[in-house]
Amino acid sequence: MALKPIRLELLVLLILSQRLPHLTAWLWVSTESPSEVRACPGKDVLLSCIFTVYPRPVRLQVLDVYWRRNNKKVARFYDFETDWRSRVSLFPEKLKKGNASLIIYQVDGTYKGHYVCQIRYGRQHQKIAIDLHLRTTPQEIAQCVAVDP
Repeated sequence: MALKPIRLELLVLLILSQRLPHLTAWLWVSTESPSEVRACPGKDVLLSCIFTVYPRPVRLQVLDVYWRRNNKKVARFYDFETDWRSRVSLFPEKLKKGNASLIIYQVDGTYKGHYVCQIRYGRQHQKIAIDLHLRTTPQEIAQCVAVDP
């Protein structure tokens, strides 16, 4: 039975924490989204950003989540500033469980681009990147219509 990649990383980090007792905290960031997401125009899209910290639980007072698109701020959890407040959202209630995913409501062409989720936890920081594209060809648009209820 193969271990999921994130589980293997956790195992490695656990072993390291046993070997390096001076290591006070660590952070691991991953995504369940592919590195390139093709969204349906007018639909909501979720960009996944999952993080694990040790020791647990997540201490929100040392957590800083920062989403950027093409190097411009999209959303942040620290003082919970957000740009495009009505069209972009984080899930603050899920941050304690390690979920810093970003949802974009009714995505259109202004939202396509290179997204980066950066997590800072104390002195640790890591990031993941996702490229968001819109489905534009007739075949892709047909797929969007086919999945509508």
